Amino acid sequence: MKVWFLLFILLVGIGIGLGVPSVAPKYLGPYFPKGLATKHSGVHGTVVKKQLEDGRLLLTISAPDGAILATFEKQLTEISLLVDQGDSITLDVQVYAPFVKDPPILRVKKPDNGFSSRTELDGEDSASNSPASTPQLSPKEPVPSSDEPDLSETPSKTESKPDPFF
Repeated sequence: MKVWFLLFILLVGIGIGLGVPSVAPKYLGPYFPKGLATKHSGVHGTVVKKQLEDGRLLLTISAPDGAILATFEKQLTEISLLVDQGDSITLDVQVYAPFVKDPPILRVKKPDNGFSSRTELDGEDSASNSPASTPQLSPKEPVPSSDEPDLSETPSKTESKPDPFF
């Protein structure tokens, strides 16, 4: 009886010893110190194709290890607005897999040209998004409205007194 009990304890210990390191980072990772946290940067790639069909969003991603088909069934509208064709994307997956379902998105980086292919996906013509017809924002200071007083011309009383705390 004692031998079977000790053998059972040994097998449970081996199971815990092998299982916890693979499961613990997923559930306990935020509570680990930074030095013990597992470091993986996810899988980087470029969105080649985006397709919305029957309550799911399909993204074909070209990664260095190969192509990935990411299927999203949750947060369709948010992901559809965030990710466009040609964007660089980082998915939170441990290793490369050709098919992933609802992977967490770590990062989306838009192309450097400033324009996305969102208009082609929506069916609008791309001529309406030309730089000539799109107003460009400039980094100028906002113009104060007539209701707000212009404080730049009136001297402040607090400017003449030195601050005793500095």
